[in-house]
Amino acid sequence: MRWWPRAGAWALVALLFSSAFTIFNLLLAALMPLSDFGLFSYGQSLVLLVGVLIATLVLEPTMTVGTRYHDDEQLRYLSFTLVASLAVGLVAALPLAAAFWAVQRDNSFHLLAAAVIVSPVVQSFHVGRRYLYMRERFGFLIALGVVHAALLLAVLLLLWLTGTVSPANALAATGIAGAVPT
Repeated sequence: MRWWPRAGAWALVALLFSSAFTIFNLLLAALMPLSDFGLFSYGQSLVLLVGVLIATLVLEPTMTVGTRYHDDEQLRYLSFTLVASLAVGLVAALPLAAAFWAVQRDNSFHLLAAAVIVSPVVQSFHVGRRYLYMRERFGFLIALGVVHAALLLAVLLLLWLTGTVSPANALAATGIAGAVPT
């Protein structure tokens, strides 16, 4: 018999580690001039908008349809979902980046190019996490969250130590931290 409050508590612990992105943003705000942080936020808006499209078109159906598959079929379905997430992300990111660039052309090309690549990659991290949540593999989820948080903070430290903190590099760091644990 399952004890649901315990599973919920472990899920919350796993989510705490994924919230490292908020700490990353706060540190970026302290390290960057306001105009650069605004540009990073502009690129991050593109990533979030693509994320909403991927969640709506790919991830939400995964929760509904994917749960009915048996364990032996689940991994194949998840592989399809990962490929679909990357494809939808790339197809959505390109025209959105062009629209974003048309609105804000100053110093935004490298940032939006990074956002096009980062958008689907960051969302692929959520596909794997969704599978682990459905299977209640909280120890693995927590481990991935720790790796994600450590990578975000390590890359930020590296950027700071080398003097290369920039909006595009910071956005690329979020993609790296999302891709590696996936």
